Amino acid sequence: MRKQMPALGAVTAIALTAAMVWQSRSGRVAMTLRLVPVALLLGTSSALAFDTSKLIQFGTLPFDDLTPVIAKSARLQQEINQALSEGNKEHRVVCLGMRFPGPWKNLGGLRVSPYTCDFGAKWLQIHATVRITDRHGRAFETITAKAMKNATNVSETNLNWEWTTECGTAAYCAWYVGDSAPAQDGPGIVAGVKDVANQLQLYLDYIADRRPAGFFNTSGIRPVRSYL
Repeated sequence: MRKQMPALGAVTAIALTAAMVWQSRSGRVAMTLRLVPVALLLGTSSALAFDTSKLIQFGTLPFDDLTPVIAKSARLQQEINQALSEGNKEHRVVCLGMRFPGPWKNLGGLRVSPYTCDFGAKWLQIHATVRITDRHGRAFETITAKAMKNATNVSETNLNWEWTTECGTAAYCAWYVGDSAPAQDGPGIVAGVKDVANQLQLYLDYIADRRPAGFFNTSGIRPVRSYL
C-alpha cells in the first residue's frame, strides 16, 4: 500500500480563491483581480522536478545514507523501525538508487530517488520529487550540458513509499537480484533502450566538447572510460 506525506496547501488555498471581481456602481468600469495565474506561478517550483530515470546509471548505497531522506517523515521512520525489529537481526539492509554519472561536475556519484531497500523478507520502495539547482537556485528539469556543468544542489521532497514482496522492475533490480526480478513489458523495454541511447549520446557529446588535446587520434576514439 502506497503512503504519502501530507502536502502543504498554501498555494492550493490561493488557487481556490479563484478570481475576485469588483464592479463599479455604474456597471461600466470593472476591475478584476485574477489570483489563479499568480497561484500557478508560485506553484511552479514544485513542477520543476527532475526525472532521475534518465540518469542511466544506478548503484548501491548504505542504508544509513538514507537517514536524511527518511527523517523527512516520522511515519516512514516508525514503519522502518518496526520492520527492523521484526526482521532477521543478522540481515544487513542494502539499498539501491539512481546515480549521477561522472560528467555531472558537482554531483557525480550522488544517489537519488527512487530508492529500493532490501529488508530480507520484504522490500521498501521510496519515491520523492527530485529537484536539482545551481548555486543561484535556478532549476534544471532535463539533462543538458549546462545542467551537468552547473548543478550543485539536490533536494528530495514529497515522499511516498510502499512495502513490496519483490524488488520491482527497475533496471537496478534485475542487476541486484538477477533472473528473479519481474520482467518489464516488451514496449517498455524498447522505449527504455531508446531513451538510454539518447541520453548516452548526450553524455558522449558533452565529453567530446570537453576533450583534451590528443583525445582523438587517427586510430579512432579512445574508450570513454579512459577519460572519465
